Amino acid sequence: MINVIHVISDTNIGGAGVWILNFLREFNRDKYLVKVIVPKGSLLVDKISKVEIEVIEVEGMKDKSFDIKIIKKLCGILKKEKCDILHTHASISARIAGKMAGVRSIIHTKHCIDNEEKNVVKKSIKSYINRFISDRIIAVSEAVKNNLIVNGIPEEKIICIHNGIKNLKEIRREEKNKIRKELGIGLDDIVVGIVARLEEVKGHEYFIKAAKSILQKNNSVKFIIVGSGSRELELKELTEKMQIEEYVIFTGYVENIENIINIVDINVITSISEALCISLIEGMSLGKPSVGTKIGGIPEVIIDNYNGFLVPVRDSESLAIAILKLIEDEELRNYMGKNAKKLMEEKFTVYNMTKKIEKLYDELINN
Repeated sequence: MINVIHVISDTNIGGAGVWILNFLREFNRDKYLVKVIVPKGSLLVDKISKVEIEVIEVEGMKDKSFDIKIIKKLCGILKKEKCDILHTHASISARIAGKMAGVRSIIHTKHCIDNEEKNVVKKSIKSYINRFISDRIIAVSEAVKNNLIVNGIPEEKIICIHNGIKNLKEIRREEKNKIRKELGIGLDDIVVGIVARLEEVKGHEYFIKAAKSILQKNNSVKFIIVGSGSRELELKELTEKMQIEEYVIFTGYVENIENIINIVDINVITSISEALCISLIEGMSLGKPSVGTKIGGIPEVIIDNYNGFLVPVRDSESLAIAILKLIEDEELRNYMGKNAKKLMEEKFTVYNMTKKIEKLYDELINN
């Protein structure tokens, strides 16, 4: 048995948390003994326990990548658990602890894109730290890989392994109609949805401005904004200011995202920066066409004019035009939806992701 310990410092369930949960459902339990270290009280605790994986809760590492006070504690845990492979998600403290504990192999998965470090000294320090404390770095997209290289990480340290998901299940028409009714959506309305944290980086205001333009041409459309975050009140006020609040539905955080994506006709993301975008891939598994900004890893998910449309960042008018094309052409929606499902099954399955990670584990252990 190869002992693998994952460390994640998130208390909420974001992209890294979804990644871990998908991996834990798929990996080879006959070959690897996997445990997960999380901050005490993390929302991931119950989710990980449900897939019968041991969780180690640690006080003091809440939402912090680096905290010198936690290194000794993590070092003790890694020694006690006889860790062969340490796999971290953001936690620099854990990687330092891994080195101190003599862990054989340390892997880090990079789930986001950083701004380019302009300060040469800082760039060199970050590059040195990553060279020293990570044997390999997994980039969740080619865009993330390129961003790491720009910030001074040697290319030979990096491997791109795209995020993968398990296909969402399509629900019956009766269930879809029931969900629509509960949300105040007519049976004949076209539903345009965005699933993303309500934070500035996700660019929701451009979605709302595009909605205003679309509704001036077609008012048989409802817009769903799924997620929670610091901008909720601000974004609701924007819909009121634009007098479109009766057409825009804020669902807040949704536990079962599968049901919501089932009723969406067009899946949208308006990010200003994005590593890959799991919500687009989830929609693709149900055959949903997409519209997204041409930034980061989104063009690796949306092939323009094949399974959706790419639009410039911060361009609500181009966004509105692209969404309208899909609203007004059912045949185009179906064509792009079929292509989306095909692309997802070729490129973004959790099976493919997990097998590539297991191959990396084996290579590091054997070397």
